[in-house]
Amino acid sequence: MYQSKKKKIVSKIVTLGMVVMLFASMGMMGASADTSVYSFNFNGGGMRTTNAMLKHTSSSMQMYCQDQSTYHTYVAWAQGGNSANGSFVNCDKNGQFRYTFSKGTNGTILNLVKENGYLYARIAAQPDGSQAYYARGTWKQDI
Repeated sequence: MYQSKKKKIVSKIVTLGMVVMLFASMGMMGASADTSVYSFNFNGGGMRTTNAMLKHTSSSMQMYCQDQSTYHTYVAWAQGGNSANGSFVNCDKNGQFRYTFSKGTNGTILNLVKENGYLYARIAAQPDGSQAYYARGTWKQDI
């Protein structure tokens, strides 16, 4: 009888350990802790992009504009591609997921990168006007 109770306790401990490990691994495989620095030099207008990062989940992306040389804003949206240095397409639901940033803005960017079957994500940005200015900050491909 004592042996049976001991087996049940050991079985429960092993099961609990497996559940804890499962949830821990799901957390590790889920949202990425990758954060990348960006610097846009808007010199006479034109679109700029961040570097590309591997997109792990279908979660939103995050962008924080830490510094900017003028009061101007820029519009940012997600793009997806199948290699870090290949071609990219807009994944912004036909322009519905576009967001305005200025110094101090910390925003969530909805996107369809994974839903559209792409492996890599980056953020594209368009300045408001043609005045030369810079914007710098950080971004995450998965939050």
